Amino acid sequence: MSEIHIERPHNLGLPRARGVATQWMAQARERWGLQFEHEPAAAAATTSADGQEPEDRIRFGGMGAEGTVQVGATRFVVHLSLGGLMAALAPTVEEKMTRKLDALLVQEAAAGG
Repeated sequence: MSEIHIERPHNLGLPRARGVATQWMAQARERWGLQFEHEPAAAAATTSADGQEPEDRIRFGGMGAEGTVQVGATRFVVHLSLGGLMAALAPTVEEKMTRKLDALLVQEAAAGG
């Protein structure tokens, strides 16, 4: 089993960050066949590490991968576990996920909402 952790700060606010998460989920569903379960902040009862910021929690899985994404007003946190043959691809998966998340965050920040 291989573990991936990606954390990215941003200044989008929760509504725009949710939009980025929705884009990422749609692309991942199409490309890798992942399935998602989205719990909005109120239902997830999840807060940031400092206990201040409400965060959505998205659980996902499929094709030898499972994990969570925490979506907050000022950060994204991705935890991903890769099993079986996918574990061998961990560096590539991490690089692609990081690049895609960074691109979506930059695109949304540039849009200015």
